[in-house]
Amino acid sequence: MTIRIPDDPHAGDPGDGRAGRAEASVGKQRSRRWLLAGSAALAMSISAAIPVLRTDIEDDAWKDDARKEMQASAHASLDTEPESLATRDPNRRPPLRVRVEPVREGRIERGGEVTGVVRAFRSATVSAETAGRVLERYVEPGDTVEAKQPLLRLEDTRLRLAVEQARAKVAARKIDVEEAGRELDRGEELARGKTISKSRREALGYAVERARSGLALAEVSLRETERALADATVRAPFPGSIETVHVDVGDYLAPGTPVTSLVDLSRARLRAGVTAAEATQLAAGAQATAIFEDLGGAAIPGEIRSIGRVADPASGTYQVEMWLDNPEARLRDGMVGRLRFPLAGKATHVIVPRSALVRQDGRLTLFVVEESPEGLTAHARPVLLGRSDAEQVEVLEGTALGDRVVTHGLFALRDGATVQVEADLASTR
Repeated sequence: MTIRIPDDPHAGDPGDGRAGRAEASVGKQRSRRWLLAGSAALAMSISAAIPVLRTDIEDDAWKDDARKEMQASAHASLDTEPESLATRDPNRRPPLRVRVEPVREGRIERGGEVTGVVRAFRSATVSAETAGRVLERYVEPGDTVEAKQPLLRLEDTRLRLAVEQARAKVAARKIDVEEAGRELDRGEELARGKTISKSRREALGYAVERARSGLALAEVSLRETERALADATVRAPFPGSIETVHVDVGDYLAPGTPVTSLVDLSRARLRAGVTAAEATQLAAGAQATAIFEDLGGAAIPGEIRSIGRVADPASGTYQVEMWLDNPEARLRDGMVGRLRFPLAGKATHVIVPRSALVRQDGRLTLFVVEESPEGLTAHARPVLLGRSDAEQVEVLEGTALGDRVVTHGLFALRDGATVQVEADLASTR
């Protein structure tokens, strides 16, 4: 591309003598105006040529920033007092204005992400514990219940009769204990008068023990029948919602027959599998985030509660369980979510802003500002990168602590270009 600057129509021989010097002075003023006009044309031409100069910039946002910075620098040059034609070096280019930041040491945390499945915090299949026919059903699918709330009632007539019978047996065994005690008291009195044998005395004592054991057995039987009567009313073991009801009024249930499916989703568990390398960098109690596309991309914070120590034989991954609060019951059992968790790198590296990176000849490059006889000079250095985040990147090779890298003004930089740092420029004004 060729940039054309119009010839100075006023250039010529200034002449000799006093008239010549006056004409020369006028000529210098005209030359100055010509230089200003040429600078404006140069700025417009450079602004139009930006896409050609920076074809290696891949991001459109970088192109817009480069165009704006080039135009700002070009217009700013119009306000700068031009050098004298007598002292200006025609081969010397003015320094480019740049911003720099120091290279620092640090560590970048990168996030891991795996897919997991939501499970209810608690779930149970409630079953009948005693036999009987269903007389009443108190719940329907979707109902919310509290702990120990009745779900259904079985026919309990025989159970009530059994309880009454057991109570009668307890009463009878109490009478047996009292009678055996009185007989023992009479035997003790006779034994003191030596009117009964020692063996008879011992037999009376054994009778008391048998009576007491009979009472204890009757009391146990009573508790069993009372428990069976209580089990005739099936109750919720914990608060939750009814997912399914498996029986209806009139069904006969044997012990162990499923009655309802109950789930507790006041909280939820998100279970996912991670690699061995990720598992070693996770810890119980770490904060993480679960993202659910089914909820419009909602991000729900939670806590990692456990990291498995035995790999799954099928996938080779280690199970991680995250607990999530679910007060609005938005999460459902079986939903798929993305578990996003932080992974901290152990080693520290030099870190630079992402804005300092440019691509030249297919390689990522930094421009490092160094002192030189001509002033400050920017030198291109290819780099090897490590981890990165939205604002900064680790540099494994290519720069060191103490370097100053260019972060703004990269649009026209080439290796060895003379630069002027904005902070230094402000101090000279």
